[in-house]
Amino acid sequence: MSTLPVQLTTDLSAQQQSAQKTANVVYILQALSLFVGITLIPAILVGFVKKLETEDKQLASHFQWQLRTCWNTLFWLVVGVLLLEWVIGYFVLAWTVVWFIYRVIQGWIKLQQGKGAYQ
Repeated sequence: MSTLPVQLTTDLSAQQQSAQKTANVVYILQALSLFVGITLIPAILVGFVKKLETEDKQLASHFQWQLRTCWNTLFWLVVGVLLLEWVIGYFVLAWTVVWFIYRVIQGWIKLQQGKGAYQ
């Protein structure tokens, strides 16, 4: 069962392999943004460009997933910061971080399994 991702990548075209590698890089950039927030910006830019270029619907779904994860995270971080004056802001920020981690892990696992992000 551990050879499944290797078999999937050998069956993909060169364009699909490139998109899959890029999707992995974007997931890595997203994960790194927990420690170095600035890596979220290239994750958004690369994901947007690759989403437009990728013809494979399953791989394109990962770029869509990644973009939605980034934009929703940024929105809720702003809301959480604005609400820091009240106690609820801390809960919003904590929930946002947990949700972000879940989305990155969930998407990355599905990419490794050769599934679309929304399957």
